[in-house]
Order: sequence, then C-alpha cells, then structure tokens
Amino acid sequence: MSTIAKVLVVVILILSVAFAALTGQLFAKREKLRDEYAKLKADAESSISGLEEAKKKLQGEKDTLTSKAAELDKEVTQFKTDNENLKRNVQDKTEQITKLDAQITNFNTTISQLNSNMKAKDERLAALDKDLTETRDKLRQAEQTAREKELEAKKLAQQAKDATDRVKELEVAIKDAKQKIEILTTKGGKYEEVTQVVQAPVDAKVIKVDRSSNLVVINRGREQGVEVGYIFTIFRGDTYLGDLRIESIAANVAAGSPVAGTSVGTMREGDNASTRIR
Repeated sequence: MSTIAKVLVVVILILSVAFAALTGQLFAKREKLRDEYAKLKADAESSISGLEEAKKKLQGEKDTLTSKAAELDKEVTQFKTDNENLKRNVQDKTEQITKLDAQITNFNTTISQLNSNMKAKDERLAALDKDLTETRDKLRQAEQTAREKELEAKKLAQQAKDATDRVKELEVAIKDAKQKIEILTTKGGKYEEVTQVVQAPVDAKVIKVDRSSNLVVINRGREQGVEVGYIFTIFRGDTYLGDLRIESIAANVAAGSPVAGTSVGTMREGDNASTRIR
C-alpha cells in the first residue's frame, strides 16, 4: 500500500473517530437540548396556562370596567345634563343676584336717606326734649309758685278771716268804749283819774286809729294778758308818739284813748305799742 493510501486511511480513521466523537457530542447535546426544550415547553405551557388564567381574569376585569365605563358614561351624560342645568341655574341666580344687588343699592340709598332723616329728626327730638325739659322746669316752677301762692292765699284768707274777727271784736270794743266815754262824759269823769294798775310786759301793734272817737286799737287782748287801765307807749322806730290807756278789751284786741298831752293824730296803723317803755 502506498504511502498516500496509508495517509488517506489514517486521515479517514481520524476523521471517523472525530466524526464519532462529534456525533456523540451532538447526540448528548441533542438530548440536553431536548430536555431543555421539554422544560421550556412545560414552562411555556405553564406560562400560557397562567396567561390564559390572567387573560380570563383580565377579561373579567375588562368586562367589569366596560360595565363601569358604560355606567360612568351614563353618569357623565347625567352630569353633563346636570351641569347644563346648573349652568342655567347659575345664570338665573346670577341674574337674580344682579337684580338683588340693584335692589340692595336702592335700599342702601333709601337707608342713607332714612338715616339722614332720622338724624334730622333726632336733632329735632333733642331740641324738643330740651324745650320739653325747660317747659317742665318752668311748669314745676309755676306749680311751685302756684302752690306757694295758694298757701299764701290761704294764709291771707286766714289772716283776712282773723282780721275780720278782730274787726268785729274791735267794733264791739269800740262800741263799749264809746258807751263808757259817753257815760264818763255825762258824769264829768276824767281818763286821768282811772286807777293805775300793775302792768305785765306786753308788746303790740296799732291796727286801727279812729280819730272821730279818739280811739286806738291794738292787736293784743285778754288772752295776751292785757287788762283795762294798762298804759301802752306808742312809738314808730325811735320816735315817741305818746301813751295809750286801755279802756276796753276783747279776746285778742284792746282799745284805748291817748292820755293827757298825747294826740291820736300822731298815731297810725302799724305803729308799735309796749308796756315795757315808761
């Protein structure tokens, strides 16, 4: 056998061994790949099954969401309708508010005018209150004056009544004195001859002078301790006017004639009379 043939046989043998080795490796690799494929297939089938389940679940969720979306669409439609209604209501309310604002402006203007009128009326009321207070004060003063005048009138009426009573008493005393004077004159008696008496201290006022009968009346009588025969000194201020001898007395008045040397013409109503001055 030639060398080339031997080389070829060797090469073929080497190639056969290499092929066998390669074939074994390929078979082992195929088995490994087959196992991996089976595993990947099982994993894929499991994943597919899980994905199917997830798909079903997602489909259910999709259906639910679709239903909810439909409901939401209805609600959105209703909301749009409600929104349109609300817009119309808002527009109506806005128009009403505008009208109300105008009315409020008018009311504020009216209130301002009323406040001005009220202020003017308050000022008038204050002035009227002041006038009323002054009028009430004047009325109270007038009432007080009227009460005082009424009391004074009552007092004067009482004094007039007392004076009337005294005048009546004086008239009686004067009548008695005239009778006594007539009797004394008829009998030739003299006033100076009347017996002197012990006098009590009495102060009085001349209330009447009767020059025609030469009699003087004072405002003290029996109740004040005056007795017939008392001598009263008549004076006006510091001026001595004469002496008066009491000839007739009543309860609260007495009458007498001037003693010798004294004239009734110097005496008048309001003069002072006293038994203390002698």
